[in-house]
Amino acid sequence: MDEQTNTEPQKLDTQQFLGIRFSGKRFDNHCLPLDLVDDVKAYQKCLFALAKHLYQTETGKSRVPKNFTQNWQLEIGAVQEGSVVLSLFTAASLYSLALDGADYFSRARDLISSTIEACIKDEQTPEEFPNECFDFFGNGIGVHLRDDESMTFVHARTDKARLTPKVRKALVERKTQEVHATKEYEGFIAEADADRQCFRLRTAEGKSIRDIPFGSRLGQKHVHELWGSKLHGIHVNCDVVMDSAGRLKKVSEPSSYKVLKNFKVVADLKDVCTTQEGWLEDGEGPGYQLEDWEWLLQGARAYFPESLLCPCVTPSARGTVLFEWNTQKKICSVEFFEASKSCELIVMDKADVSNPVIREMNCSSHEEWTELFNFLNSAIANA
Repeated sequence: MDEQTNTEPQKLDTQQFLGIRFSGKRFDNHCLPLDLVDDVKAYQKCLFALAKHLYQTETGKSRVPKNFTQNWQLEIGAVQEGSVVLSLFTAASLYSLALDGADYFSRARDLISSTIEACIKDEQTPEEFPNECFDFFGNGIGVHLRDDESMTFVHARTDKARLTPKVRKALVERKTQEVHATKEYEGFIAEADADRQCFRLRTAEGKSIRDIPFGSRLGQKHVHELWGSKLHGIHVNCDVVMDSAGRLKKVSEPSSYKVLKNFKVVADLKDVCTTQEGWLEDGEGPGYQLEDWEWLLQGARAYFPESLLCPCVTPSARGTVLFEWNTQKKICSVEFFEASKSCELIVMDKADVSNPVIREMNCSSHEEWTELFNFLNSAIANA
């Protein structure tokens, strides 16, 4: 893996990083057999690979800084009694610390421990742990442990990451493990490939579900009708195959689907209506309860017209919900009030902001919702 150039002086800062506790008959004399030094070396290789992976994933860079690992060393500082406990220290350059390098290595250490603990508890592998890093357990970490032995990785966050030959074998098997499940997804159709007969779904949170087959139920025609819609979405049920971390490997054609009318507006509304208290910069700002705004969700889902531009949906310091539009010619806002299930509508012409149109409207019946959105549609049309 290529590393970027750096010419900073290499001054080292030493800190305690990890304890490895070896347990078993071989360690009763408080001595460490030399073959297990190779297991510790393999741990360091895994640690370095994970730190690089975390750096590249978060920064989007294909290379890590020069001396990213050379300036960050893992050293045996002491062999303590109590079976055998290795105290491992880090020797990191100040340059590496300035890059937050220490944080990447600490997080890699925590991730290794979390992955071991997940295996012990038969829980899902942490999603951040890449599949190829299971090879370090197959080729190095814990390989020289005997059946009655274990090595436990101890640091400030945990002392439960106990590796035995049985756990090591289970970790190796996780690389090829497949989990079959039925999943529900909803979002926009962001891409459609007619040649491969599949599409990509983008959820409201921005996550992509790739290579979903059109299938006989959904069909290419319906996919293309929804493709690129900025308003409507789709809900699909699919059988999927995942790896041990829950990452998708294969998605089968949808067993059922449902078009989600006005998905964009409703998704934005749900996000606002679950806002936690203290969302303003000064720590103020009221919290919202989704059930209190179900009437608004239903109204937007049923009556928001396809011809109307999607608004910017935001909370307010007063605990109301705002729909706002800022077009070339007009500024428009609708403030919804939960207690009265009503709204106040303001439309201003940018050429004459001194004479806004202000209306108060109820939002309970079919007629009232229709009147509101018809008025908005005509006010903002061609604006």
